[in-house]
Amino acid sequence: MVLFVGVGCGKNNEVLDSFQLAYQLNNKDLTATVVDYEGTKVTDLKVPSVFKSMDGKEYSVVAMDDGVFELNKVLKKITLPESINMIGSYAFCSSKNLKNILFIKKLFQNTGLIFKKMSII
Repeated sequence: MVLFVGVGCGKNNEVLDSFQLAYQLNNKDLTATVVDYEGTKVTDLKVPSVFKSMDGKEYSVVAMDDGVFELNKVLKKITLPESINMIGSYAFCSSKNLKNILFIKKLFQNTGLIFKKMSII
């Protein structure tokens, strides 16, 4: 289990972790959706399976929102945890330097064109 403690608020009151991933938290079922990536220097990103908030609650990271890494110019590799079961449309669209995406889980729900205009296709 990988834990990253919440360190602040991003746009639209999302919570940021130490790698500048922004999450929308669901307190009802203690799940988190990655809604934005605000990092500018990391080239090899490992999305955590669990987000731990400052109040100690642990949220399972289960989804990635539409366009979460769209147009990213820095990332070269992303590792997604087994807990991810949904990837939104255009999640990696036009991320021209992104060469490797490691999926720990083989089956997930794809809501649309997540790989359009990428150099790995």
